[in-house]
Amino acid sequence: VSSMGEEIKRFKLREEKHAVVEINLMAWSPTMDLLALANINGEVLVNRLSWQRVWLLAPPTEGDKVCGLAWRPDGKVIAVGYSSGVVRICDVEKGDLVYVGNVRGSVTSLEWLEQSKNMTQGQDHYAEDNSSDYLPVSQQLNSLYSESSVSKDQSGLEAYERFRSLTAQKELNLLIVGTDLCEVNIFAYGAFPTCVIDLSSENITG
Repeated sequence: VSSMGEEIKRFKLREEKHAVVEINLMAWSPTMDLLALANINGEVLVNRLSWQRVWLLAPPTEGDKVCGLAWRPDGKVIAVGYSSGVVRICDVEKGDLVYVGNVRGSVTSLEWLEQSKNMTQGQDHYAEDNSSDYLPVSQQLNSLYSESSVSKDQSGLEAYERFRSLTAQKELNLLIVGTDLCEVNIFAYGAFPTCVIDLSSENITG
């Protein structure tokens, strides 16, 4: 116990930053150079270590609260889950919406997992990613343009390029979304609704 106390004493407050609005969620990027902050107004802010603002994202609707933040393992996009069940995927550079999905109930947790590299080794390794053979075609354009925060002046090509950057991943990754209805929603690559697990029963729907 004494040695643990000595270790704790070694931690020193290096710097203190202030926010205008109360913060209720924070998440460091995997590269540890960006910090995502969610405030009580439902806004998401991404700041650099210097506290320079990179971008700010308003809530989908007035009164909507941020209930979860999850960075993709490569740190290039971030998922934001709301009390309304809306799940947004944002590009880290400009905050552009790459994909917008919905789940039943209010989001309670978000986690983004990536296929482990050791899964590609050994006798039972996955030689290639053939997920396009069985994953449904995502309605990315409809979901993007249904968002009031996305300008319809943007070309379909621009929206497609943003979406392709989301799904063109070498390693399989899954966005796990938990809700207050005891459901776990799984999105392959953060964009393809793959299955819903009802934790209140033994039913799994795809």
